[in-house]
Amino acid sequence: MRKPILSFIVCFLCTYVIHAQVQYSTTTLQCPLSGTVHLQNCNDTFLAQVRNLEIHEPDESAEYEALMRIKTAQQNKYPYKANTHKALKTTAPLTAPTVSMSFVADSNSGTPPDNYLCVSKNNTCVSVMNSFISVIDGNTGIMTKRTGLKTMSLPVGLNNIMNDYRYDPKIIYDPLEDKFICIMLNGVNAANYIVVGFSQSNDPKGNWNFYKFYGDYKGDTTWFDYPAITISKNEFYFTGNKLGFNTSWQAGFRNSVIYQIKKADGYAGQTLNYKIWDSIYYQGKPIRNLHPVKNGSSISAATPYFLSNRNFATQNDTVFLIRLTDTLNSANASIQINPLKSNLAYGVAADGRQKDTAYTLATNDARILGAFKEGDEIQFVNTSINPSNGAASIYHGTIQQVSSNPSIQAQLLSIDSLDMAYPNISYFGVNNGNIVSVINCNYSGPRTFAGMHALISKAGQYSDWTNIKKGDSNIVVLSAKQQRWGDYTGSQIDWNFPGNAWVIGIFGNAKRGYGNYMARLSSPYNVGIPPLVANKINAISYPNPCYQFTAIDFTLAASAVLNFDMYNSNGQLVGHLLTQFCEEGVNRLQFNIGYLSAGMYHLIATNTTGAPLIKVPILKQ
Repeated sequence: MRKPILSFIVCFLCTYVIHAQVQYSTTTLQCPLSGTVHLQNCNDTFLAQVRNLEIHEPDESAEYEALMRIKTAQQNKYPYKANTHKALKTTAPLTAPTVSMSFVADSNSGTPPDNYLCVSKNNTCVSVMNSFISVIDGNTGIMTKRTGLKTMSLPVGLNNIMNDYRYDPKIIYDPLEDKFICIMLNGVNAANYIVVGFSQSNDPKGNWNFYKFYGDYKGDTTWFDYPAITISKNEFYFTGNKLGFNTSWQAGFRNSVIYQIKKADGYAGQTLNYKIWDSIYYQGKPIRNLHPVKNGSSISAATPYFLSNRNFATQNDTVFLIRLTDTLNSANASIQINPLKSNLAYGVAADGRQKDTAYTLATNDARILGAFKEGDEIQFVNTSINPSNGAASIYHGTIQQVSSNPSIQAQLLSIDSLDMAYPNISYFGVNNGNIVSVINCNYSGPRTFAGMHALISKAGQYSDWTNIKKGDSNIVVLSAKQQRWGDYTGSQIDWNFPGNAWVIGIFGNAKRGYGNYMARLSSPYNVGIPPLVANKINAISYPNPCYQFTAIDFTLAASAVLNFDMYNSNGQLVGHLLTQFCEEGVNRLQFNIGYLSAGMYHLIATNTTGAPLIKVPILKQ
């Protein structure tokens, strides 16, 4: 137990702090560089993996049984509402987001998929999941590199065949440094390590510096699980739960921890000086599942906030607002905890229903899964039961006056005939002084195959759901009735173009497995591209993507004069195609875009009053 600790710890300083209601301790350590790898040169010819289809993950047997008892009680208490509703659309005051680019990001994932993403300023997309990393051209959707997480991180030297595997990956793009940070876990119990890679450049296929952090750093027989990440101007943070060796979640959970690391040292391949905040308690009870609040429109120089709730509660209205007050080297840094009472309770949801099968999709618990801060406001999302219809739904909370007098208002996003889970959220711009956010999640239902969709929120109002990817079949991978579904989705602002965001989620593919799907969403409230009016005209573009000539077919209920204009992905007018009187019925617009640079464009057709009736995304290759 002690030997692996001494192999990488240069110094070990521990401080305990006890206030009237808040307790925590800090541990200061060092971690040397384990090695460097050039991702493009990682050869993983067969990309092979073996996954057990019978059992759950190593720590889950008792946790699974206890959580299932809660879910069964919830389903009995809040039965599904009988409803013949099949459509995803409702009457909504806001205009829905549009899908400006989408593609299958990867396939053949592990169980659960654990898919996540990040996208750079040069439109390079990186997808991670159990247990692979893929680099994709965001302009074309073409994969340019794929390799195993284990192959990528071989320099860390973890080569025990019984415990040398990678899982729970997360990745983040740093727009200030134009680089990437990737985190993954290795093994459980005494073999548990946290593996972190920092890219040396803006090319994710280039060199990465890798570090390993031993899970049982105190020698107290605990290991690290379920990472979540964020960055500030100068620092990288990740959180997770410490669990006792070979124990259930009831007896085994010890506490949640925060790691605080200077980014520049990781990018440079230097020894990391870092701090761990652990044993975080409020009124004698541990705070569990600390979720880092990510940045909104820009990367903040301030240390971040974190959120937590009572994730195993059947109904609870408490949300914990946690603040790490200062930077790594500050002698005055501390943790502040503020328990907030929401206007709306959340609770563990029953599992997701599926079409044409009795197999269900696991919705996990009610932990917070996504959050961002813009100005003095935080918005967050988690999965929750909806007591009025029994469906797994999305709990959307807004904390205002975060720094002075914080308070929460929340709403449940729900559809009777669907179960929704694993939400995420990102900043999506500002409109009329109000913060706009985009919320994405996975969905499934008794008449709907598993897919993913998204909507827009602004000032307590919502749009209809935009379907990003429909499922091709139900998901049946394990032999048990309950199938894994998450354990999370990804969402990130498009750092090049405000009012756009990238998301990743799961759909049921034709082989009854996990489809990993990535999409770029555009806000109708982005400057330059107006939203469609209610009587919009359906149109089909082909070929799409295209190199030179393309055609758009559309049908008019009545003759009309239409203005056809081309916009780029930033909402800027590229050119006016023509103004023409169009006859009633089917029409076809043909034009040449060969002179345009490669990228995403929108063809917008407006009537004589300026109302947009047609909006078609076109990918120029």
